[in-house]
Amino acid sequence: MAPGYVTLMALRVCAALVAALITPVAFAMAAGLSAPERTGRAVGMVAAGLTVSLFLGVPAGTVLGAAFGWRAAFVAVAVLTCLVLFASAASLPSLPGSPQAGPREQFKALTRPAILFCVTGTVLGASCGFMTYTYVAPITMDLTGSSGVVLAPLIATIGVAGALGTLVCGRATDRWGADRVLLVTFVGMVVTSAVLALLVPLTGGGLPVWALGGVFAVWGFAAWGFAAPMSARLLGLAGDAGTEALALNTGGLYVGTAVAGMVGGAVVATFGGAAVPVAAACVGLVALVVMALSVRRYPTAVPEPLAPQRSGT
Repeated sequence: MAPGYVTLMALRVCAALVAALITPVAFAMAAGLSAPERTGRAVGMVAAGLTVSLFLGVPAGTVLGAAFGWRAAFVAVAVLTCLVLFASAASLPSLPGSPQAGPREQFKALTRPAILFCVTGTVLGASCGFMTYTYVAPITMDLTGSSGVVLAPLIATIGVAGALGTLVCGRATDRWGADRVLLVTFVGMVVTSAVLALLVPLTGGGLPVWALGGVFAVWGFAAWGFAAPMSARLLGLAGDAGTEALALNTGGLYVGTAVAGMVGGAVVATFGGAAVPVAAACVGLVALVVMALSVRRYPTAVPEPLAPQRSGT
């Protein structure tokens, strides 16, 4: 019902605020409804839903907008949201809140170095991942010489791999612990970003599209796979302030996305699309160092039923 652009953007800001409220609650509720040894896969399922929505929602909204006007996309979102609201009210159980704590105690919990290390890792990891995804078109053009119609299957490949990565990494978190899986995903982001950076000088810009799709698949698996172990790690470190920590981490994700767009845009304008993976690899390397230090200084335990058994027990 927006009469003009200013009203539309104000409503978009309100919608973003609501989404930022829902995301950490969804992660916390998934963890609260699952057994401790299945927290990783529960959180991974929520992360997979977010990943799938990202890759399905944009093209679906584009199709609706092209066919019926841009307002149709927002009407569709409103209808789907109402359906989810009614389904949640009917099926989700009531969960107790965390112990009562004032704003000062909550803020103090969120300023612990262990929490801030994780959120910093999320900011840097999101900057690395979303930089490549945001500028997938110029990257593809510089690597393959192709654009337009080839982007749809490449983006679909990233989406499928990302959803699979969140599910697999969620299960792996329950088996090997959040710390180990988190480091593996960050290593995967750095390595695949470095591979993308080397492909232009190695192929002269003539890389087959299918080969680029293969690299993007591995990259998408790692870039979206870190969400589940990061959330599980935060829940393990934060204790009663788990929901607040996840909320802060969600804010870090949005900050990283904004940084990715800003830095990536400057890189494309100055050096071209082929330079974006170079910048992403550098940011990812810093993220890996931060998370390695975080895991070393503030380790979390492997889920108890899956931890190695002591001798004589």
